[in-house]
Amino acid sequence: MEHVEQLDNGLSVSVDWLSWTVTEVQVLSSVLSQFGFDSADFYECEKGASGYRRMLVYHGANIRVLFEGNANMGIHFDVSGSAVGELLDIFREVVAEPTPWGTTATDLDTSVLQSLFSLISSVGHLTRLDLAIDDTHDIYYSMMTFSDQLSFGNFTSKFRTWREVLEHTTSGIRTGHTVYMGSGSSSIMLRVYDKQLEYNSKHEDRIDYKWVRWELELKDERADLAAAHVVSGIPVAGVAVGVLSNYLRMIVKDDSNKSRCSSQDAWKAFINHAEKLRLYIKREPDSLQDKEDWILRQVAPTLTALIISKYGDISFLTDHLSTHAGRMKKHLCELVDEAYPDWRKALKRYDGE
Repeated sequence: MEHVEQLDNGLSVSVDWLSWTVTEVQVLSSVLSQFGFDSADFYECEKGASGYRRMLVYHGANIRVLFEGNANMGIHFDVSGSAVGELLDIFREVVAEPTPWGTTATDLDTSVLQSLFSLISSVGHLTRLDLAIDDTHDIYYSMMTFSDQLSFGNFTSKFRTWREVLEHTTSGIRTGHTVYMGSGSSSIMLRVYDKQLEYNSKHEDRIDYKWVRWELELKDERADLAAAHVVSGIPVAGVAVGVLSNYLRMIVKDDSNKSRCSSQDAWKAFINHAEKLRLYIKREPDSLQDKEDWILRQVAPTLTALIISKYGDISFLTDHLSTHAGRMKKHLCELVDEAYPDWRKALKRYDGE
């Protein structure tokens, strides 16, 4: 079973990579069973990977399981795009209900992918989720058109950078064309690439139709948030296009302020009225312990050098406590209030000594 959702504007959306870590302490066989696997489905490699000492690989599909890492690393799963369909077929048997006719059926109100994401969130967390939006045949934006539009500045985006990569054989034949928006080290990145070129460079059965893939790579918390939207009932296609439209918009420069510019007709047809979907991460306020950890991690070597150079004298810090306190922002004062409500009085007494 391939998890592909078709949109009425001709686009199709699928999951092209899935990685998760089970952090709930369990034995390996139990974890495998939860996701529909058996130990006999895998063979063990000579070495582990990514900090794990041992690795299993699924027979016949690109699914690997990493285990026996350091403390708190849990058990990790990697499933490539070509194996997502196999994974969902296997997991379908886990969530299937027996019928009166001796067969099984899956609850129509809850897709297999929703159930899989629900299980992952209950025992661990996602580390990577790639969502692929495929534009075939009637292309909204060819790679050359898209590249030109970016070069002309006809877009607004939350991504801070973009770059273009062209690949050729030594004889000059183009084998790849990719635009990257965002950083590969960040929690969200967009890849737009010529899938026809990529496919034909790797397969003998060449395809003669045009194919552009828009691929969102989501990591860690943003992958979890996207999965949570799917669990809530939003189709995968709605999540993928909604997130994309929140991070990128192709515009007509009809206003001096880009944010007020009209969207290009091709972009409106491509997005197809999808609502923007934010992957918002609410940050907990830094605690005093967080700030102490940061000092020890970032500033302690410099402070140490100063104290040593002054033969252990720290008066360059303590003589100016009132001055430093006067520069503290409201949030920092509130944190100190919680830890030491009378600190202002104590500071005055200290200054008087």
